[in-house]
Amino acid sequence: MIHRRRLLMSGMKLDVAALEFSYTGTWTDTQIVMSGMTYRVLQLKSNGVLTLDPKMVGVIPFDVWCVRQGEKGEDGHGGSLVGGGSPYGSHLGCEQGGNTASDALLHYYASSGSNGDNGGWLIKTGVIATSPSYSAVVTGGTSSLGNIIQVSNTYRAGAAWFSLPSSNNGAGGAGGEGEDYTECTYCGAVWEGDAKSGSPGTPGIVVIRISLGY
Repeated sequence: MIHRRRLLMSGMKLDVAALEFSYTGTWTDTQIVMSGMTYRVLQLKSNGVLTLDPKMVGVIPFDVWCVRQGEKGEDGHGGSLVGGGSPYGSHLGCEQGGNTASDALLHYYASSGSNGDNGGWLIKTGVIATSPSYSAVVTGGTSSLGNIIQVSNTYRAGAAWFSLPSSNNGAGGAGGEGEDYTECTYCGAVWEGDAKSGSPGTPGIVVIRISLGY
């Protein structure tokens, strides 16, 4: 805090573009213009530990946008099959053919699973670091940056100020396909398909922005 008081008293500002950061996971460090202001933007795309430049601690405010991983899509349902009919068994390669409506393909299927919910997000502005190191988590049930911000739900609070990369946008996974089979009443051939598992949601992200003109 003494260092911060000295900066305030002297009217000096640190050069944000020259600050040195490191991260143990996958990340990017770029400058982006938003609403006419230039920011240094850190995108933390996998779990890791962020180490800030010590000169920033207790001095420079920053904003954090935290997105939780999307939820897994439901598995395809293996419950009761329901069916219907369509004419002409030859359409699925029936060797003996079939050319009347009575030579039906009877299709039975179970419902597909529903898509997973998108991960929630939360924005915190004007944060002042009290420590040089923070753990970031972007996978699993909770995404977080140390004790600064945590997101464990699917509610997206506030307007997004950063375009999410598709690989880390917290989107819910696709639902799995249900079990199905098709039977040709003309030749007795059967085509079967097993139920499919739902897809995992995409990881979340922690985005930190620091104004070059703080």
